Amino acid sequence: MHKLVKKAIVRLEEKGYLVACGETVWTQRKAKSALATVRAAELSALLQDEGIGLIFPPWGGELLI
Repeated sequence: MHKLVKKAIVRLEEKGYLVACGETVWTQRKAKSALATVRAAELSALLQDEGIGLIFPPWGGELLI
């Protein structure tokens, strides 16, 4: 699914948005992107970054965050 994420990034950047992706977008571990502690730390860092105005996950579902 990396191709879809990369395509979405390009489209957003073409519209003038600055895109930042966490590392867990590119990883997979047992049907999740990473351990819960890793995902939580990444989300916490993104939430505390004043330069980020919007956070959305590339996928949804039961194991989202």
